[in-house]
Amino acid sequence: MKYKYFKLPLIRARGGKCELCGCDDITKLQIHHILPYCYYPNLEYSKSNVMIVCEDCHWMIHKNPLLNAALIRKFSEINHVSLERLKFKL
Repeated sequence: MKYKYFKLPLIRARGGKCELCGCDDITKLQIHHILPYCYYPNLEYSKSNVMIVCEDCHWMIHKNPLLNAALIRKFSEINHVSLERLKFKL
């Protein structure tokens, strides 16, 4: 239930479109956790750890390790957290 109240306001706040391709079909928009919440459960509802993506871009992120690595690097830069601290080997 909490997820619904996190996702919809965040989609609206970020312009209601995919942050990668610009798709504005709200039925296709999803939240991508930059740092997986299965490893970082404390970041599950952190706005700085998510991006709004359409289902096609979400699939592309998970199938493309280089793109995912770039997003993790960007997260570490924005949040001033070292990759070593995140325990990611990119």
